[in-house]
Amino acid sequence: MCLVVVGFGLAVLIREYYVVSKLIASGVRIGSTFCYPDNPDRFRADESGLRERVIGGLGGEERAARRLRWYLSLPECIAPHKATALLVIGCCGDAGLRVLEEQLASGDVRARQMAARAVLLAIYDRLGMALEVSRYWDEVGDELPLEWRLLADSLSAQLAMEQDPDVRLTMAYDVSIICRDRTCILAELDASLLKADPWTQEMVAGAFMEKAPLSNALVEKWGAVAEMASTPGLMDAASWVVVRRFDESSVAKRLTSTFLESKNAEMRAQVARYIQYIVTFKNYKQMEPLLATLDALGVEDPDEDVRLEAQEAAREIRRFSGVPKPAAPAQVNGKRQTNHTPRLRGFRHGV
Repeated sequence: MCLVVVGFGLAVLIREYYVVSKLIASGVRIGSTFCYPDNPDRFRADESGLRERVIGGLGGEERAARRLRWYLSLPECIAPHKATALLVIGCCGDAGLRVLEEQLASGDVRARQMAARAVLLAIYDRLGMALEVSRYWDEVGDELPLEWRLLADSLSAQLAMEQDPDVRLTMAYDVSIICRDRTCILAELDASLLKADPWTQEMVAGAFMEKAPLSNALVEKWGAVAEMASTPGLMDAASWVVVRRFDESSVAKRLTSTFLESKNAEMRAQVARYIQYIVTFKNYKQMEPLLATLDALGVEDPDEDVRLEAQEAAREIRRFSGVPKPAAPAQVNGKRQTNHTPRLRGFRHGV
């Protein structure tokens, strides 16, 4: 009789594992957002129906949170999609928040990292924010429910004990967004930004897309993030954080010039594009020193996109300043003479 009961219980567990694993595996694309997304906002829009089907297949929010909590307790070898499970748990209402709170206090740093990221993406999903969340900080909106504010208290307590820089930065960002206050993330940036994963760096950049206060030291760190970026999305986000502060930071001015001379053609093109966005009748005088570099890029850069963007950026500055465009280079023995422009360090010149 005992063997029958044991066998029946084992069969129930195996069936439960099969059902949960199959549903989580079917939604594994949801979990891929943890791997340095280029556009998480588009991803959420595309996959929201898939996530709802996973939650529905698990019996609704309450039951899904309970069943996925059990899945998280399994060894990694038989439960390989825990990141996906956590992201789904974050969309399971109050029951899901309780599970995330448990995971944030886990003794496993990877579990804490995934839980902190799941909280962040659940907040985005709840508030309907795009990757650029800068406008959120200044808009008057409804407060998050009490459960979220209590979660912020738990995050703050855990942050005080956390040692891993990536988890610390993600938790600080979670708290800042829930509280609509950049104080927590600003306090953590100096210590953790350069040590955090690219995924976290890119997400945190969203809080500084507009002119939020940043010291010169932090602008310098964002410049380092842009230059070391391993993904186009991170390079774009970090370089924009720097260039956006061109007219208020001497470090941003220097880094913008450095970016224009980068060995990375995508960086040169993107920064030239950003210059077009930020030049105004108020700051064009500060941008006139960039003209020599932009003119050189517009003529000599081997990448066509860079040439076009640099020409347009120079045009925009001249539209306000009235500085004349330099004469076309002279021809000697069929070769262009380029001594009238500075030699750019970022790429090899042709003659």
